[in-house]
Amino acid sequence: KSKAQKEHIKVYYDIDDYIFNYDAIKNIGFLKGKEYKNFKEYTKIIKNCMDICDAYIVSTVNLKNVVQQQFVNKKVIINRNVASMEMVIESLRLKKVKKDSITLGYFSGSTTHNDDFESIKDVLISIMKENINIHLLVAGQIELPVEFNSVKNQVERFEFVSWKELPHLLMKADINLMPLENTIFHACKSENKWMEAALVNVPTIASWNNELETIIQDGVDGFLCKDMQEWNDKIHRLVDDESLRKKMASVAHERVMKEYTTDDIELEVFETIVG
Repeated sequence: KSKAQKEHIKVYYDIDDYIFNYDAIKNIGFLKGKEYKNFKEYTKIIKNCMDICDAYIVSTVNLKNVVQQQFVNKKVIINRNVASMEMVIESLRLKKVKKDSITLGYFSGSTTHNDDFESIKDVLISIMKENINIHLLVAGQIELPVEFNSVKNQVERFEFVSWKELPHLLMKADINLMPLENTIFHACKSENKWMEAALVNVPTIASWNNELETIIQDGVDGFLCKDMQEWNDKIHRLVDDESLRKKMASVAHERVMKEYTTDDIELEVFETIVG
């Protein structure tokens, strides 16, 4: 920072998760895992680094708000996450394979999403028991609840894959699931999972929060659910209506191609850094 100051260069901190204020997120379930035993110290390191920066680049409105509360009188710019051109090209070259079953897909990067997935397990198991042609594809490092043993023949697992392989995996799904706990930590997260699924023309059902409400148009380019009854009803609607799945996916895909590639850098970010 001192070298940058001598050269009159501003230093920006780019962050897309609420992980700099331990006291605000310490009650979240995944932090009880042994791999997060030093997480409090980790958040202090991030906070100290952010303290010496001049301004911040974040990915969501909620994250902007909590950063502004913590670092008063410093500039915070929103630059929503977008897909690289390589990921766009990789997604566009894929073709859907026709099959008799309907696959619900859940794509998790880490065990931090265990409780998210747990929140909709009863709905998923009930739906899968109703119809053996409804399958579940679970990718990532989450722990699958033991209750899914009752429908294990309808479940397919994939371990963590690189981002280059993700479009191929997403293409296996007919419906993308995006459950989130209702906390400020989760409300600071971006719409990445919706965007990635839309790139390969897969519609998304997500938990409602005040961030996603401003992004996903419920019933148009995705579904938002405020409770388990809505999760049940909206999964059934997409399972039962292929034309709705295709229409919703097509609208989301068109929007992502227009608004969510690296060509679409936010004007405020460009003017702040370059101007």
